[in-house]
Amino acid sequence: MIFRFFKILFFILTYSSLLFAKNDFNPNGLDQLLILDNGRLKPFDTFARNFLYQFSGKNKISGLTATQWLARVIFSPLESSDDKIFLVNNQEVLDAIGIEPQKRRRYSFNEIKKGYHKLIDLAHSIQNKDSKDCSAFENEVLRIAQNITDYMQLSSIFMFFMPYHEFNIDDSLVCEYLGIDNKNSNNLSFYDVFLLSDKISNAAKESLKKEKSELKIFDMYMISLDRTIKKWENSSGEHPFHIIPVDSGGNLEWITPWDLMLRAKSNKDNLNLIKQLFEIRKSYLDKDEKTFSKAINNFNNSVKQKIKPPHVKIELIYNSIDPFFKSKILYLIASIISLLLFTVIKNRFIFFINIFLILLGFLFHSFGILSRIIILHRPPLATIYETFIFVSWLCVLMGMFLEFIQKRHLGLFIASLCGFFFLHLASKYNAGDSMGMVAAVLNSNFWLTTHIMTITLGYAGCIIAGIISHIYLIQKLFFKFSHIKLTSTFSTIYGFLCFGFLFTLIGTMLGGMWADQSWGRFWGWDPKENGALLIILWSAFSLHANSTKIIKETGFAICSIICFCLVMFAWIGINLLGIGMHSYGFTNTGKTFLFSFMIIESLFILLCVFVLLFINKINPKIFSKQ
Repeated sequence: MIFRFFKILFFILTYSSLLFAKNDFNPNGLDQLLILDNGRLKPFDTFARNFLYQFSGKNKISGLTATQWLARVIFSPLESSDDKIFLVNNQEVLDAIGIEPQKRRRYSFNEIKKGYHKLIDLAHSIQNKDSKDCSAFENEVLRIAQNITDYMQLSSIFMFFMPYHEFNIDDSLVCEYLGIDNKNSNNLSFYDVFLLSDKISNAAKESLKKEKSELKIFDMYMISLDRTIKKWENSSGEHPFHIIPVDSGGNLEWITPWDLMLRAKSNKDNLNLIKQLFEIRKSYLDKDEKTFSKAINNFNNSVKQKIKPPHVKIELIYNSIDPFFKSKILYLIASIISLLLFTVIKNRFIFFINIFLILLGFLFHSFGILSRIIILHRPPLATIYETFIFVSWLCVLMGMFLEFIQKRHLGLFIASLCGFFFLHLASKYNAGDSMGMVAAVLNSNFWLTTHIMTITLGYAGCIIAGIISHIYLIQKLFFKFSHIKLTSTFSTIYGFLCFGFLFTLIGTMLGGMWADQSWGRFWGWDPKENGALLIILWSAFSLHANSTKIIKETGFAICSIICFCLVMFAWIGINLLGIGMHSYGFTNTGKTFLFSFMIIESLFILLCVFVLLFINKINPKIFSKQ
């Protein structure tokens, strides 16, 4: 059935004589259309952004917003079939499916469809393999095949409104019997004939009772139309566009336009909704913005009468502002200014500009987090992407507090640097829908808030201690700062590491209590649990070694950097292993960054040790001396 459906769609997209001119039609109101996708009600704008980013890695294409682009795909697919939206990272895939690679990374549907069947055959041959065993080429084949399939499903959402040659009628008696205008009889769609399917079916049954020699043109039309209608009914395919809420045995079920179409004859409300959808599509093709806006608003109001709508406007504002990107840019500018203030510039006016930039970035940052809380009805701590966002927010807050206490520009530098670094890192994990449904084990606002918040507070403390340790070592070993400044910097390191150790310990204990409720055991030596334990043990060792004078300031700073590395390994590295009970956190993203980070930190520590050895004339007791 699926292959039959795609065969029909291919005919429409490839051989139809309808031509659409590219336009910049503004579909007002469409961005607010509610869609149930991945277990969450979201506005059309978010739905469109997710798919456009999935296909192209961009939020806009050819000057069109995601909403404008997806409107073209679903209402007039021929218009969008030349849009270069399919990102191809491995040109060998194009060679394998018989398409000549171009000097660009994005291709249109019309270009890739030439090798579609070869692509699907390749995907079928490797789809049963474990993703870990697939090569980069095979993973790219699967990704592109999935994107093409998703695109075809999107472009077929309103296919039942599109004219199809099997529904053409050239007989005046048939047109008269069905009540169809002769002028439109060669431009009929499934929608046109399906509403007449009972009449057609009855006539077909009567025609089938006749002998073949008695069959007339009218009888042949009725039999053919009846069979074509049944074929379309059984070949509807799958559509990721659940926009209509209907009552199903006391429960609310969200169905697609095609499902609604098949139910239209038996329910007057369903028929009215189908007519509204027809008016929406027609006004779009006619480029009648006023009628389109009125039709989409009527449909949205019909849906809202059946449900309590979510916070659509907040999500639309969140999408349009893109608060985390704006925060990241502001933090980047502020971090450069902070570094200059911390090292060479002493200007009060620039100092206030720097504070303003950080506070403005923090305002956008806070708005983004608050918006996600309102939209998702939970703390924004359920995914690694969200933890990066939250930890960066905490680091900015702690950095500003540090600046308020010390007034040495160090806090401003820490706030802006951490804000930029972790928001930039978070963007690497924001492929697709970052506000999807969470795993069942995370569906607890109490434990999600207490455990994740406390352990991320611990992460933030250890991270800041590690970053300031870099500054301390550079000040001491390469610039020879005064003892007073070094002592102040060391005290800051010590305080933040104590803070990090305390909250990581509390967070781990709370995590054990959560695990006992969810999995029936407090501790199971899971890789994620072991990562938290490593941070606790190393922090405890560092603090103990410093208090007992086994190591002093320089050694403690190096230990803090190692603790920073352990945090990044527990935070990112363990998710790369793909084993353990915390499967909801598994990802392949971050491998290159983590390895690069570990290498750079190792080289920095080795450089510091080398300088210390040189200063102390190869004295093996470097840590006790420093």
